[in-house]
Amino acid sequence: MIGGHPKVKSFLARDYDLPKCCLCINIVTGKLTKRADMIGGRFACAMCVIGNRIFMVGGIDQFFNLRSTETYNVFADSW
Repeated sequence: MIGGHPKVKSFLARDYDLPKCCLCINIVTGKLTKRADMIGGRFACAMCVIGNRIFMVGGIDQFFNLRSTETYNVFADSW
């Protein structure tokens, strides 16, 4: 997962944009593959994996609102 912080300079067009992109890293080859974007960008969140799902829990968006939980289905490539 790739994330960011709204107060840190980044490669994005605007400093307050948080990336929503999701990347899969092959640890054998080092190849990155883009997966489905998250519903909302966030930082300061927790992540865990249970079965074929990845859970993004909490965190704060670019407007400093608390975020709820998003879940990613690895096989369906969807949030």
